[in-house]
Amino acid sequence: MRSSEGPPGNLGRRWRTIAWSVSDALERRQAPLLRLVLRTCLVFMLLALPLTLYDTLLLEPRGSSGLTAAAWALACLLGAWTLLRRNLFQRAMRVASVGLVIAVGLPLLHTGLFGGGLLVFAFAIPLILAALLADRRLLFVTAGLILVTVEGIGLLEWYLPTAYPLSAPTPAAYPLLLVGFAMLLLLVSALLLQWGGSFRSALREAVVREQEILETYALLEHTVTVRTAALDEVNHALRQANAELIHLSYRDALTGVANRRQFDMTLTTEWRRATRSQQPLSLLLLDIDDFKHYNDTYGHLAGDACLQQVAQAVQQRVRRSGDLVARYGGEEFAVLLPGSDLASAGALAATLHQAIRDLALPHASSPTANIVTMSVGVATVVPQAGERETTLVAAADAALYAAKRGGRDRWSNVPSPPLT
Repeated sequence: MRSSEGPPGNLGRRWRTIAWSVSDALERRQAPLLRLVLRTCLVFMLLALPLTLYDTLLLEPRGSSGLTAAAWALACLLGAWTLLRRNLFQRAMRVASVGLVIAVGLPLLHTGLFGGGLLVFAFAIPLILAALLADRRLLFVTAGLILVTVEGIGLLEWYLPTAYPLSAPTPAAYPLLLVGFAMLLLLVSALLLQWGGSFRSALREAVVREQEILETYALLEHTVTVRTAALDEVNHALRQANAELIHLSYRDALTGVANRRQFDMTLTTEWRRATRSQQPLSLLLLDIDDFKHYNDTYGHLAGDACLQQVAQAVQQRVRRSGDLVARYGGEEFAVLLPGSDLASAGALAATLHQAIRDLALPHASSPTANIVTMSVGVATVVPQAGERETTLVAAADAALYAAKRGGRDRWSNVPSPPLT
């Protein structure tokens, strides 16, 4: 949708209308016509360029002025062709019209096909104004370039007063060079607009891309944080599960006290420590009297309940942190007492024996008593180098069987075997 605004006065509106008409007409053409226009302009340029050089360098040789005019003509033609070819197929008709004006008009002006200077201006100025008015931005940029150029020439003349006459053209070339200079500024303005738009577009794309990268980075960082937190939770749960598995692997499933595996490991550790420190190590072996008869009479479920109550009673009375209560096997339990001498171990054995009687669990088929009772064997050893922990177990087992042979429902202790 085009704006109806234009430069003040009928002249501005007229030339804007001309420019729009040319642009709209070109936009309605198809690609074959565009290619035909390009090829026609190229052929015309190739024919006009030698004539331009001939006219500039041979017919009117002006030294450095002739070289300058030829360079301007060549630069304008090549630049106009590039601008025309690049923008026409992109349907940027306003900018392409500038290239079309320069590509066709500049060779005509330099070859003098339209006669004198007045006719040259009559042909060139409307085309330049039409191209300028086709795009306001082009008009503003061209005006700025003209101001900068004028100021630059003034500074050059002020600082180098002897340099300017060396390149000054003859009076006959003033109209031609003035029009050519205006067209050159027009071309540079169009190129600046085109490249500036591309630069702004690239800059916008870079900003958008940077924002996308930052958003992606923030998303990835958030994802990593969430995944790391989730992984930490999984690792924590895994550590807890492993700790629970380790705990269960060292616990007796029925009674909840340590199992035989834990007992053997702890006994080995405490035996080595006692060997180094030469401290006593005591062991109690407990066996429920006539437990087979109990199972036969009350059933295995009742037997399991009996084992659980006995284990709980023993565990409640073994309070030191280093002591260990373990199910040794079947109806047998073991209590390991690091640092306890024989007297302390015997006192604990008497306490445990009485605690089981205090449970008063009925045992009608027992030949020993009508309640569940326990026999306890006690042994204490100060380990010496070369001895094994089986020495302590054998001594406690011997004391247990001594209690059984004595009639059960009692505790017994034997001294450490003499060293040989």
